[in-house]
Amino acid sequence: GWLAGGGKVVWGGGSAHTATQSIKTPSLPFFISLDPPFDKCEDKCGEGEGDAKSRGLLRGTFPSSHPHPLRERFMLIGMIFLLFVGGYYGIGSVVKSHGRTHALNTSLDDAIPFVPTFIFFYGWCYTAMFYPAFVIRCPYLFRRLCVAFMLVLSVCYTVWCAFPVSAANLRYDSNALDINAFDGWCVSLNYKLDPPVNCFPSLHVATAVLSGGSAWRARPVFGYIATPTVFVITLAVVFVKQHFVADAIVGFGLGVLAYYALVHRARTPAHNAAYSWWGPGLYLVLHCSVYLAVYVVFATGWKPM
Repeated sequence: GWLAGGGKVVWGGGSAHTATQSIKTPSLPFFISLDPPFDKCEDKCGEGEGDAKSRGLLRGTFPSSHPHPLRERFMLIGMIFLLFVGGYYGIGSVVKSHGRTHALNTSLDDAIPFVPTFIFFYGWCYTAMFYPAFVIRCPYLFRRLCVAFMLVLSVCYTVWCAFPVSAANLRYDSNALDINAFDGWCVSLNYKLDPPVNCFPSLHVATAVLSGGSAWRARPVFGYIATPTVFVITLAVVFVKQHFVADAIVGFGLGVLAYYALVHRARTPAHNAAYSWWGPGLYLVLHCSVYLAVYVVFATGWKPM
């Protein structure tokens, strides 16, 4: 069970909750209080809206509601981003210097052609993990998503160290790329920035699946919007020859498992679990801004060598 602020001990994670005698208990840290009871204020979700009475009820009903939800959200995003970048490049550097890697080539990998245009779909994986921050309004659902992200990172880092896989022999010849074309230039840039290690499982695919699933949990239509993007990212990682087919399949499965283990089971309020349509709109602005910035660099004539 868990202790709810306001002095009630509530047991169980399902619909049957039994309240015992009132006792004074401290609020639990936000990273432990992942399942608030929504029986008294199911449409507020700890955001601090409403009159003074509602705000008081929120403090008593939802343990450790953060007084600055946006500050908490940016703190969590920043922490996960630093873990992502630090672990990805740190492990990649160690694996490359160690020199002992595996290849997962199959006849299907050899049959899949290199299609540079898919790099524009592949690019979605770099912003996909930020999509939930723009659509999930409920802080408890967002916290569960962050735990799920950290679970995926932990699994990937462990496998990368224990069974390092390299796609160096899978990649298209960089010297044969047409870097005067925008798609060829982007592939060359991606090859330069993204090392050919840390392949199995695909973290890009896993985070895209988890992001799309969490958006669906907050508001199904936002998940439906993300579904095509998740699938084209999964295809793109193999069509730009950045991952083996096995990397994509296992990464997809890892994202699904993390979603059902932590996000799908989250108890969300009946209303206001997601932001309105301005959320996906702002995310699209962010994504297009990233693409525009990359195109500006391409237009300057700089070559990723």
